[in-house]
Formats: sequence, structure tokens, C-alpha cells
Amino acid sequence: MTPPSRGSALYAATLVTIGAAAGVRFFTTTPDLRATAAHGAATGAPVTAAAVATPSSTPTATGSSLSWGRGPHPSATPSPTPSRTPTVPTQRPSPTATPTATRTTAPVPAPKPAAPAPAPPPPAPVTTVVVGSTVQTPYGPVQVQVTFTGTAITAAQALQAPSGGYSSQVSSFSVPVLSREAVAAGSANIAAVSGASYTSAGYKQSLQYAIDHRG
Repeated sequence: MTPPSRGSALYAATLVTIGAAAGVRFFTTTPDLRATAAHGAATGAPVTAAAVATPSSTPTATGSSLSWGRGPHPSATPSPTPSRTPTVPTQRPSPTATPTATRTTAPVPAPKPAAPAPAPPPPAPVTTVVVGSTVQTPYGPVQVQVTFTGTAITAAQALQAPSGGYSSQVSSFSVPVLSREAVAAGSANIAAVSGASYTSAGYKQSLQYAIDHRG
């Protein structure tokens, strides 16, 4: 058997030193190692790196470097860091102002002016009967009675007229004509009847008197 060279002895010593350090590390971090340490403290037995080393914590030499692990240690591959998905803030709709109903008061219409009271009806015309004066003619007296409604002549008649013989004939056809003329004219401005000039003159004179005195 060839004695180990100085370099091999130095390499072996380095391995022992690394193993002792690794045993202490796993001794303080695993339950089994802690139990072994407690037992050694109770019995006074020294705890060595060989006593605490386990197959799972055997250093493995890979090339010119050492790696520690439990059993076969795969090549150290950095675990992928989960990518952070940027959180997009949820855009909340801005609150919409609710329109408030505005109550408007309708303007109160101004009261209409009261309609003027109707004018009272005019008083009914007063009917008045007036008797004219008695006018003497060569053939006898003539007197007229006139009916007024208000100021209008509504009727006229002779109370006295010449009579007897031919005078009665003249009065019978002349007096009705003179009465119609008086109502139509509304005055004493009437024409004389032909053939009864004296009777017509006396009639007009008595009629004018009644008009002047109707009140």
C-alpha cells in the first residue's frame, strides 16, 4: 500500500473539518441532532461529527467543490420566482348626481275685475192724455184730444167739430184725415184738408195747444 501523499492528507483533513462544521449545523437544526446532543450531555459522552452525521447529511464532492444536502443533491436550480401580475385598479364610475325635482309654484292669476252691473232699464214711457183748447170757427167749435206716450203722439181725435147740415159732411171726411196726419207728423205741422179749410185751421190750433201743455 502506497502511503498517502501530502496533498491527499491535506484534502482529507479539509473534508473532516467541513464535515464537523456541517454536523454542528445540522445538529442544531434537526430534532435527531438535538436529541443526540441532549443524551451526550447527560452521559458525559463526547459528541463527534461521526456520531451526528447521517447519510442524508453526508457532504458530496462534485468536481472540486462540495455541496451539502440530504442524499443525492440535485444541481442547485433557482426556483422560479412567481411573476407578479400587476393589479389594475378597478375604475369605479363616478357618482352621478341625481337631479332633484324642483317644485315650481304656478303664478296665481289676478282676479278678473267684476263686470259692471247692467244699467237699469229705462223707465217705461208714461202715457199722457192732453185735451187741447176749443177753437171757434165760422161753422162751429173745434177741440182736439191728444194721447202722448212719452213725447210721441200716439193718438189724436176731435172732441168737437162743426156739425149740422153740410158742416157735418165736411167734418166726417176731414177730421179723420187730420188725426192721421197729426200722429204721422208728431206735431201740429200738418197740411189742411181741401174743402175743409176752417175745420183744418181750428184742428191745428187746438192740437198745438195740447202739445204745448203735455207736461
